[in-house]
Amino acid sequence: MRTWGLDMSTSANDTGLVSIDWEERVATVTHRPRPTRSLILALLRETARTEWWAVDVPFGWPVGFGEWLTDHARGPACMAAGRIEIDAPVWAPLARRRTDRVVCKRLGKQLGFSVSFDKLGATAAAWAAIELSQGISPLLFDRAGMLNPDGVVAREGRVVETWPSAAWTLFTDLPTGVVLSPATASDEAFMGPLGPVLEIGPELREILAPGDDASRGARARAGHVRDAIVCAMVARSRAFGRTEGPEPEDASAAEREGWIHLPKTTGLTHLW
Repeated sequence: MRTWGLDMSTSANDTGLVSIDWEERVATVTHRPRPTRSLILALLRETARTEWWAVDVPFGWPVGFGEWLTDHARGPACMAAGRIEIDAPVWAPLARRRTDRVVCKRLGKQLGFSVSFDKLGATAAAWAAIELSQGISPLLFDRAGMLNPDGVVAREGRVVETWPSAAWTLFTDLPTGVVLSPATASDEAFMGPLGPVLEIGPELREILAPGDDASRGARARAGHVRDAIVCAMVARSRAFGRTEGPEPEDASAAEREGWIHLPKTTGLTHLW
């Protein structure tokens, strides 16, 4: 089995892309430097019908945010009564998707960025350009509730959304309320848990653990590739049906907003 991990960005220099080949208890990581969106699209077209992907990017925007923009475009006379409490921070009900709130509740901590109100929206738009490109089936992208043309819920798309910080926290079995980003973890804290699981060559090891005296650029590149590796691990969990999907009451929102796939159980043993 091969899985893919993608840490999406608007810039190829800041995009992390890896594949992991899983064979007989040996998993080998291959790094693909500076991938353009055209290359990512070509790889998806080539592999996403048979191989699993996990991507660090929101697959959609909050439903409430979309409705709010529609109201705003129509003007005050069409504003839905009670949509926003006038004295509350207007972003509170608009900034988070259902899946964002579910993940924060599971981890016991409020964290992450808003796809509506942070620069993350530009990255989501870049991903949407890939998802909407001609020549690739929309059914390959699993929003965990997306409907196919026959009106049947399609839950078997092989390209899923994930969140590396949340996934890494679960993979390393950290206490509730403690969240560790793989991108900013110390070299030892990131490389140590992976030793029994992944085979990482010396060139990639140097990228992932550039040392305390490394330049800011080297540390940033390490972070993107680390996130991509965690994404590829989530793709492995998803391939085995070992990630959390939406509950029935969340399915409608997931259909429009996307869904963050995370491992159902903590630790790394379930990857085998």
